[in-house]
Order: sequence, then structure tokens, then C-alpha cells
Amino acid sequence: MLMGAGDPSVAPVGGHPTGLEMDGRSAAFPSRLYDAYIFDLDGTIYLGDELLPGARRLINELRARGQAVRFVSNNPTKDPVMYAEKLAQLGLPTPVEEIVNTVVTMTRWLLTNHPDAVVFPIGEAPLIRALGNAGIRMSSNPAEMDIVIASYDRGFTYEKLQIAFNAIWFYKRARLVATNPDRYCPMAGYEHAISHMLDMSAEHYGRAIASHGCQCGISTIACAIAWRKWLSDFQPEKVDVDACFPSVEEMERCVRATFDEIDPSGAMAAECWNTYSKKLEGWHQARPRFEAFLRDWPRQRNRLAELVHPPAAVVAGLTRAQHPLRYEDFGIPEQQARWAFKNGHMMRQRFSFADLLNYLGWLDDAFVDDVFTQMGTLAPRGSHSDGS
Repeated sequence: MLMGAGDPSVAPVGGHPTGLEMDGRSAAFPSRLYDAYIFDLDGTIYLGDELLPGARRLINELRARGQAVRFVSNNPTKDPVMYAEKLAQLGLPTPVEEIVNTVVTMTRWLLTNHPDAVVFPIGEAPLIRALGNAGIRMSSNPAEMDIVIASYDRGFTYEKLQIAFNAIWFYKRARLVATNPDRYCPMAGYEHAISHMLDMSAEHYGRAIASHGCQCGISTIACAIAWRKWLSDFQPEKVDVDACFPSVEEMERCVRATFDEIDPSGAMAAECWNTYSKKLEGWHQARPRFEAFLRDWPRQRNRLAELVHPPAAVVAGLTRAQHPLRYEDFGIPEQQARWAFKNGHMMRQRFSFADLLNYLGWLDDAFVDDVFTQMGTLAPRGSHSDGS
């Protein structure tokens, strides 16, 4: 998410031109520059351990023009120092003071509103360390707790739950607060790549960028259909293993042709190929593991089938959450969604299910047609998340 701190009705600050000049060309927008830009981190600047295409160019250009750039995150498992280290490793050195996340906001909120409170943090080391450094007293004795902090905790235990319950219900003295209100923690799968492809192609097609989370939700339907189809129809004995390992030259042509379609300058293609080439190298090195996977297919299939929800269950879950079910709900034509689904694996280094489909020769137009036909059956045109 990108938020501008300036007034959208004013002209560009500092007399800057209205387009950002990149690679010798002037972009069609933005029509103005704001005083400051605030960026989310995971899924906006980077995904996993990779910068997203265009992120480095954009941040460096804004900084070169003197615009303030700040970063925010709702992830409480890291602190600003850790984020600064990661950004530096990705080629975007950033002062710690320019990064804020829920570790910072929770600590500041306590110091401002409850400086003398005794707290019980259900969280991870960065949050606990920040509270300690701020002089906030922590305790695991429910009889003296004033505040229970619910945060993301991969070491969550029944004992912690019991302590929190006793402090809130039995002693009736503790208040429950949370670092962030997220009910779920999304993991980056292929649906994220599809969403990013939709964002990357938005300017070319002249449409607005839609909600990343909603695009991911709808893309989960397509991915679930693809998984079920592959698990049902895949026959490892028919695989031509040699054909599953294309040459560097072949894949570079594919990647560049895909992105040159939406960015004739070649800048996007060059950036995506830079990351994809590393994935391709890793795939070739993993050939023995892939061959072992094929030999062990019956056991692998059973395990995968346990992990993949049926497409109808995904639709039912999205419906209960009153989530949109069709790309068209966000002004995204189906043909553009098909393009993103078929080509999303080319935009990043992380290996996904779509890469496997592509290397197996499955990810062709007929496969995409089948996936989107089934999507249309599960969520017919005119249907809404309320079931109407």
C-alpha cells in the first residue's frame, strides 16, 4: 500500500516534473509528487527475501528527488533494527528511525497511556526486548497483571493461554490488548504472485490497482482448482524429465517476451529475469530431488492431498467472510487475470507450484481455460460473497 502525505489538489512539490523519468522515458503518472510516501514492507517492497520488481528504482528515485520515504509493518516478529538490516541486504539501506511497526506502536502506546502497568506479553523476542528496553515491567503472575498483550507468537503454549485467562477472568484485573487486529497470517504462495502480476500490468491496461489482499483471495480459488486438477490427473511415468529442465536461453526469451508486452522499455523484463534466472539455476541443481519425487509420487500425492483444500471449500470460506469471488468485481477483465495466472511464476525467484506446472508442460492455454471455466462454475457471473 502506498499513501501520500500531501494534498492531492496541489501541484508537484519543489517544481519537479509530473512524471518520474526512468530509463530515459517519462512515466504517464503520477501527475504530482507528494511530500512523503509511506510504504508497507512485506508484499509491497519485498516478498520473502526478494525485492519486488520496480521497488528499488521507485524508492531510489523518490529519495533522489528529496521526497520523504517511510516504511511501516504490522508484523510484530521483527523490530526496526531487524527490518533495517533486511532492507540493507536487499540493496535499500534505510535508517532505523524511518521504520515503524507494531512493536514500536505497542511500546509507545503503553508508555503514553499505561506507563506503570504490569504486562504479560504473548509474543516473540523483538516485542519482549522492546518492552524491556523501555522499562515496562513484565510478569507471568496473573495476580499482578494489568495488561495482557496478544501478539504473534510461534511459541504459543497452553500455559501462556492459562496465565492470560487467569489474569483476565479469574482475577478480573487485566485488560486484553493486541499489537494488531489480523485474524489470519497469510503465507506467500502463488496467489500472491498472481496479484503482483495484476498490479504490474495495471498501468499498461489503464486500470486502477485493486486490493492486493482481495486479489490474493480470489486467486486462491484458481490455485485450489489447479492443485486438484494436477493431483487428480498427474501421471509421473509419462513425464519427460529432460524436457522439464529448459535452457537458460529458452527461459530468458520467455521471461522477456512476457514482460515486454506490458513494458516495452525492457526494464521490467530485465529485473524479473535477474531474479528468475537464479530460480532456474536452483531448479537444475534440484534435478535429483525432482526425480526422487516422481519415484515417490503415490506417497507424495497423498500428503499433498491432505494439505490442499477443495476449491468449493475455498469458495465457501470466502463467502462466509463476505469476500469477493470474481476478478471482475475489481474491474479486472478475465483475460488479464488469465495472463497473470499463466505467467506469474516468471516474476520472482521463489519456487512455487506454478513453476512445477510450467516445467512439467502443464501451464498452457488449455489448462488455464479449464481452471477459469471451473472458477466460472463455482462463482458464476453476477454472484456475490453473500451468496446472492
